[in-house]
Amino acid sequence: MKTLRTLYRYELRKLLSRRPAWIVAILLAAITIHTALPSHGAGSTFSVTDRSGQTVERVLSGAEQRAALAEGERRISGQPMDEAFFRNLRAACAGNGQYELREHWDQVCWFYLVDNSYLGPYSLLAYEWNLDPATTTAEQFYQARQETIRAQMGPLSPDEQSFWTDMEAKVEKPFVYRYGGWYPEFLHNVYGLSSLLPLLAAVCLCGVFSDERRVRTESLLFSCRQSRLPLFLAKLLAGLTCALAASLGILAFCVLPLVFSHGAEGFQAPLQLWESASSLPLTVGRAVLLMMGLLVLYALACGALSMLLSVATKNTLAALLGPVLLMILQARLGLPGQAAEYLPNQLFNGTAVFRSFQLVSFPGTFLTVLQVAPVLYAVLGAGLLALCWLCWRRWAVQG
Repeated sequence: MKTLRTLYRYELRKLLSRRPAWIVAILLAAITIHTALPSHGAGSTFSVTDRSGQTVERVLSGAEQRAALAEGERRISGQPMDEAFFRNLRAACAGNGQYELREHWDQVCWFYLVDNSYLGPYSLLAYEWNLDPATTTAEQFYQARQETIRAQMGPLSPDEQSFWTDMEAKVEKPFVYRYGGWYPEFLHNVYGLSSLLPLLAAVCLCGVFSDERRVRTESLLFSCRQSRLPLFLAKLLAGLTCALAASLGILAFCVLPLVFSHGAEGFQAPLQLWESASSLPLTVGRAVLLMMGLLVLYALACGALSMLLSVATKNTLAALLGPVLLMILQARLGLPGQAAEYLPNQLFNGTAVFRSFQLVSFPGTFLTVLQVAPVLYAVLGAGLLALCWLCWRRWAVQG
């Protein structure tokens, strides 16, 4: 055990001393922060006209618009989305009687300039759910949602439909409207994060095994008594440590700007506010934690692939390009519809995975995509690491 600790520290220092990896890591961290930070555009002009013909006009920057939206959401946070809620929303769309609100844009301007209390629900209904906030009742909203869910469950077997019916019964209704904070924004950034992590893992780990061939120390290395299993485990643990630290670092660089700009609250907001067709009884905070866990497992699997290519080809460039090329070409793999949902480009496509009704049969029950995906990526990563050991042992015998 003491020998393993010594070798692990040595291999970890080797990985941490790679200057190209630090340069790429800093560059990707900067890209992540830039993407997460809210855009500071030129702003938009909002205007409303009162009954006497007087026009109130004001230019609001992107930051001011976000502040107005957050302020209004916090003001009504905690209200159940029942008929009283929708009645207040319809009344807000009509204004307070002082202004002419004839069109959709007039209503938007009124929310921003006069009373932003129901700006959040208005935006969700108009832009996310494609409903008219000025006329929609609670019954119409929940009925439209159920029709969408029934349409998605149409191709499923009766047992699968029964599973989702039971799952839907666990979703609290009426929904409780809550300010979502930074959590919905993080879900929108998940796809970008899934594109950065394979590159980061590859850059950090592409030389973990192949450096021995590059510096021509393999003959000396394999002549040592501890050159097989202890050294392999040390390299493996050091590589996984770097991949884990790098992925957690990227997640932190994404989350911190979002928390700074949107606030820390919002964990208990229902996921259905942003993905109304989902029948998963999740809060948006739990949904974010699930996606974070999947991203970390994906990063570790990419790191395992890079290490496998490093030991199998003994070539740093191949180990660097392998995970990146696989990420680029994944859309052309031609997998069947259900299997394709586990590919990163679909699994990390915003909130799409939360409205997937695909199930995997398991003795006595069914498993959702979100339950199968972590096991799949963990098994895939473990399999790649096992192949690393076989390649390393063969190399050691030949060496």
